[in-house]
Amino acid sequence: MIVAFHNQLDMTPLHWAVEKGHEECVRVLLFYGAKPNSISRFNKTPLSIAMEMNWTDIVHELQKANVLEATLSIQNLGTNGKNQFYFL
Repeated sequence: MIVAFHNQLDMTPLHWAVEKGHEECVRVLLFYGAKPNSISRFNKTPLSIAMEMNWTDIVHELQKANVLEATLSIQNLGTNGKNQFYFL
C-alpha cells in the first residue's frame, strides 16, 4: 500500500480520505504509516481539513496519531539507544 504518495497538489491519500470523511480509511492509512502532518500546496494538513469539515471522530484519530508520532520521534532522538535533550 502506498501511503506516502503525493499528487500534484501535494495531497496524500490521507488528505483525501479525511476530506471525504472516510474514518475507517483514515485509520487504515494511519496504521500503515501515513504521515498525519503532511502539508498540501494549500498549507493544509489532514488535521486542519478534518477540523474545517467538523469530522470530530477523525480529528481525534489524527490527534492520537500525532501524539504517537511525536512520542516515537522523542524516543529516537538519542544515540546509542539513549535519549539526549539539548537546551540552548
